[in-house]
Amino acid sequence: MNERDEQPQMDWDANGSALQLDTIMEDGNTPVPKQHSGRSKTDPWSHVMGTSNRMMTGKPGDSVLGVVDIPESDVADFANGATTTTRPESHTAVERKKAIPIWGIVLTVVFVIIVLAVGVVFFIIRDDDDADSTPSPSVVTSIQSNTRDTDIRNVILSITNELENGGGLHEKATEWIINEDEAQLSLDGVDSVSEDRIIQRYVSALFCYSVGLSDDSSTNAFSVLHECNWTGFECDWTTTEPSIKKIDMSGSGLIGTIPTEIGLLSNLTKLDLQMNSLNGTIPDTLVELNDFRYLDLFGNMLSGSIPTFPSTMYRVYLSQNQLTGSLPEDLFDTTSPRLKDYRAHSNNLSGNIPESIGNLQRAKVLIFYNNRLTSTIPSSIGSLSDTLNFFDFAGNFLNGTIPSEMYNLTNLGSIYLDDNFLSGTLSDRVGNLVNLQGLWLSGNSFSGTIPESVMNIPSLVSLTFHENFLNGTVPSTFCDGSITWSNLTADCNDGADSFVSCSCCTRCYPL
Repeated sequence: MNERDEQPQMDWDANGSALQLDTIMEDGNTPVPKQHSGRSKTDPWSHVMGTSNRMMTGKPGDSVLGVVDIPESDVADFANGATTTTRPESHTAVERKKAIPIWGIVLTVVFVIIVLAVGVVFFIIRDDDDADSTPSPSVVTSIQSNTRDTDIRNVILSITNELENGGGLHEKATEWIINEDEAQLSLDGVDSVSEDRIIQRYVSALFCYSVGLSDDSSTNAFSVLHECNWTGFECDWTTTEPSIKKIDMSGSGLIGTIPTEIGLLSNLTKLDLQMNSLNGTIPDTLVELNDFRYLDLFGNMLSGSIPTFPSTMYRVYLSQNQLTGSLPEDLFDTTSPRLKDYRAHSNNLSGNIPESIGNLQRAKVLIFYNNRLTSTIPSSIGSLSDTLNFFDFAGNFLNGTIPSEMYNLTNLGSIYLDDNFLSGTLSDRVGNLVNLQGLWLSGNSFSGTIPESVMNIPSLVSLTFHENFLNGTVPSTFCDGSITWSNLTADCNDGADSFVSCSCCTRCYPL
């Protein structure tokens, strides 16, 4: 048996008196506890076990009781029945806890609840104020988006009324730039752009929609790339915001119309849309371009009249369309001093050749064959003597005679006046056209003989006189071998209304 087993075991009765348990028997049975005397019920801790200087500590209900050493000086006092006022610390703590009144605990709980309630109310009020003054991120994004949409739409509305007239492709282009364009241009923010850039991108998209282009890899149209990098668009990259200078989509299978808004590309200098299937009219807004120089619409199905072009034009190609109306009086006025090449053959143009044609001081090529022009050749044509090289008004309804001033055009290389209603005789002054290579006069009503002065033209290789009322004999010098003729035709077959004898003609008519 160890030291702890030798100590008396203590327990408590129902009145708080200490009970001593005998040592646990070796057979494991516990003897019946005995009541100890000498312990005060008012102070259960005053009991000392025998003459030992140890005292059991603990409280009722503890399964293990502690043992406290008592100084020798206190043993005699306990033996004489004295009562100590010193109590174990654990019991003092219990007494203190029992001293706390229940109403204090209640007040404490109530106070804590009130504090928590006030705090909750405060935070709720503050959150409500913040919600009123500061929109959530989603609301901010929505507001910014709506503002951007409105700004862009207002810019577009400032340049076109089509959005208010039902939309169509204009609305489609607007919706694209606002909602579908990956570039997401904006008038505000760090990456903001100018209104001119918005207009340029809108017009580019509208143009592509109008001529039937779609978003595919072959054109780059409607891509996130700058519109200057879309196929067919060329720009001036030297400015802060590059501007479109040229649009070249010749032979691209375009189907549709040219939008009038193309005139909003203020820096456009060239528009080449030849050999497509475009219809509609030529936008008169092109006249608003300050530096427009080159227009090629050859081989389409355009209709309507020819607009007046700006004075900056160098070349205009409108041939093989379905253009109608008369040539405007100011078509060749003094506001077009730079024009060098004007072609509008194979249309349905009518009316007169304007007298203003003489104002084209730099014109080199004028081609208007296969139209319905009805007039005489204006005498003002003689003013172009220093520049004009190619004059083709064949296949019209021109009448009258060849004006004498036309023989002053010493730089002329080719004159096509065949298949008209011209009459009169051929002047000997035709020999002044020393640079002439071809003179086509067939299919008119010329009379008289073929002037021999034609042989004074050293470069002449084509000369057609058939289907006229000429007679006589082709000068012998035509057939002396000094000229290798490409075309020399006359009414030199039997059965002609007027017979011309020609031994060296390449073809005689009637066939």
